[in-house]
Amino acid sequence: MTILESAETILNASIKKSKAHREALQNAKKQVPSKRTHAHSMMGRPYPDEFSVQRIRDLTGDIVDNGEYELLRPGVILSSKRHPISGMELHTTSGVLVEDFGGDRYTATALDGVPHGDGTFHPCAGRREIGRLSMELGKPDISIVKRNENVQFIGSEVYMNNPFTGYCEGTCGPHSKLRFPSDDPSEGSIKWIQARWAYMGQGFSERPDDSVCGSAVWNENGQVLGFLRYAEKLEPLKDWCFMVASDSIMKFLD
Repeated sequence: MTILESAETILNASIKKSKAHREALQNAKKQVPSKRTHAHSMMGRPYPDEFSVQRIRDLTGDIVDNGEYELLRPGVILSSKRHPISGMELHTTSGVLVEDFGGDRYTATALDGVPHGDGTFHPCAGRREIGRLSMELGKPDISIVKRNENVQFIGSEVYMNNPFTGYCEGTCGPHSKLRFPSDDPSEGSIKWIQARWAYMGQGFSERPDDSVCGSAVWNENGQVLGFLRYAEKLEPLKDWCFMVASDSIMKFLD
């Protein structure tokens, strides 16, 4: 018998054994009626065709995204102060970033979402205070919240300067994560670090070359947010830049 014939014989035997095991499992399930779950009473893992199809549920009245975000953006949950007597709080949704002629930054939200005092919190009362009510626009039912200086909002301006692209202005984007292989035997084979996205304007991806990698990106307060890794050239993230977050660098230095 050749090596190829021997391998074919072993493969056929393995297929028959797997088929017999599946038939035995199905018979056992018929004899012992039970609620169908991913964990069976018999040893072994469930087969892929035994998993039910589950779709991602859209956010509805009984499913609310009340997670806390370090970087705010339009569409996250905001809360008022608690009522001094009932202790109740009202929730609303963050609007867009607004800037006046003096350069002050604000967040727009619903007027009726800030009824108990002028404090505005995320994601609920008693947690992080993001700002205080500054202006009320009664007819359109809009309130303008003056953001605290330590609160970052997607849409805030970011800046970069290097010998290859020159001075650039962009828009702060969301947090992300970057994975890379680890050579530390005491850790896993893959490590994850914090990263960020920033939109640097139409056509930016056609300008940089490899020499811009490592360029610092900072905000209006001079705080370095990250270091450029690459600029995406394909849709739908064209002209978005991916950068390693500066706080990840600090963790390596600790």
